[in-house]
Amino acid sequence: MTDQKIQIIVIEDQELARFGLMVGLPKHSSKLEVIGEAETGEKGLALVRARQPDVVIVDLGLPGMSGIEVTQQIKRQYPQVKVMVLTVSVEEAHVLSAFDAGADSYCMKGNSIGLIGMALEQTYEGNHWIDPAIAKIVLRQYQVNLANQRQTQLISSQETSHAPRSIVNSDNNSANLPVPKPMEPVEVEPLTKREVQVLELMSEGLSNPQIGHKLYISAGTVKSHVGNILRKLCADTRTEATSRALKSQLFERYQQFAKHSS
Repeated sequence: MTDQKIQIIVIEDQELARFGLMVGLPKHSSKLEVIGEAETGEKGLALVRARQPDVVIVDLGLPGMSGIEVTQQIKRQYPQVKVMVLTVSVEEAHVLSAFDAGADSYCMKGNSIGLIGMALEQTYEGNHWIDPAIAKIVLRQYQVNLANQRQTQLISSQETSHAPRSIVNSDNNSANLPVPKPMEPVEVEPLTKREVQVLELMSEGLSNPQIGHKLYISAGTVKSHVGNILRKLCADTRTEATSRALKSQLFERYQQFAKHSS
């Protein structure tokens, strides 16, 4: 009795890359079998529908339907099928979007065929293979999500403690109220009141000296606050920090928290 092979479909727009995977993977391991390949997302989905593979390799930079959309469609229609993203991108937005779409693993194209094969086997077995090149991004996102959850629970607790008695059930079922889901990664640790003030003025496009003038503090102190804000929001630039704050409704959350705390 022969061992069951891991059936793979490759969705990759570069012909040379497709050929390399089709030839190299079976040579690396007799467990791996490429049963189909496609150069576009649309053709790839049709192939997945027809062949029902174990694992699909998806390139993010596909023409037409993107690799993110392909991943979403596969996981929505065929949740049992594993998806391994194979790409050159280490951009945070791409990494997080891929996992949000349902990708099981994320591997870089620069890896050897042996490492890609190992990642495929791990993915097939139900593990999440994360390329070391993007591990820091995934870890940081986990830390951010954990901080978001704690912050949301804190705000929810404050709201419950200030709620009118008439809406709290006598059997203490208020704990079953739905907790709002964070819209976007926010801070890894809470901002101070002063940091929120600085961030609000940053969002208005003010420079450090201008912020200092408005808050009656030195430009050096503002610079120190900005550094703390970037660190807490896991942002590299002022623009990225303000964008995350606005998308996550951070200012509204802190205003609400301050109102309940007063």
